[in-house]
Amino acid sequence: MKRPPIHLHIENLVLHGVPARDRDRAASTIQSHLTKIISERGLPARPAADSPLAAPRVQYAASGSYECIAEAIWRSLEQ
Repeated sequence: MKRPPIHLHIENLVLHGVPARDRDRAASTIQSHLTKIISERGLPARPAADSPLAAPRVQYAASGSYECIAEAIWRSLEQ
């Protein structure tokens, strides 16, 4: 059975410490890796839209890769 398409909109993504020249590469890498994760795993169970957790904040150490940021975003969706 084919899964319905998933549309995920991230209104704001603030990456402290990422130079402006890397902004597009960071966004592209995060988007592509998050797309891969969601297509492989689907979306995790998430809280009701009126829950205070409906708009998760992701805390991330700047020393990691953009792929790790995508993973952290995906994990935050289940909180």
